[in-house]
Amino acid sequence: MPELLEWLTAGGTIAAAVVPFVLFLVERSDRKSAEAEVSAIRAREDEERVMAQARRVTIWNDSRRIPNKLSPIFFCVVHNASDMPIFNVELFAFRIWEDEETGAEFRARTGGHQTRTVAPGHDWEIQVRYLNTKEPVWVKFTDARDQVWFRCEDGTLTNDEDEFKKRLEDQALFRVPEEPDY
Repeated sequence: MPELLEWLTAGGTIAAAVVPFVLFLVERSDRKSAEAEVSAIRAREDEERVMAQARRVTIWNDSRRIPNKLSPIFFCVVHNASDMPIFNVELFAFRIWEDEETGAEFRARTGGHQTRTVAPGHDWEIQVRYLNTKEPVWVKFTDARDQVWFRCEDGTLTNDEDEFKKRLEDQALFRVPEEPDY
């Protein structure tokens, strides 16, 4: 019987050492998963904060008839509804025109050559001759945090320059007129 008591005492001592260690490992695992969850929430909040100003910049097409003019004048309007200015605002639109002799349609990208700072709550109207309203208009700008953004009139917002360039290239396809037969 004393041997059994010694074994039980030894087993109890080992259990007393192992149980807290197992509980420590379980607690550490729970703490790591909770920290990862908090970190993910903070990352989403940081992303939201970074994108907050950019989301408040909108762009759209507008046209007006001018007295004594046959065709309307087209404008692209960039509106900054944020609380801070946006800088280096550049417009990327497509204009379309028709060759009078051959009737061929041409499309070309315009913009990227004029930049402006748009104050909070203000608009910038850019007159665009021969605007192709079938193609979305893009604007590139820098926010107050010095982050470059690309905004499309269809609502797309990205800070990925490669994605922006690809979408512009997809839009920039145009037909070259055929040589006339003489």
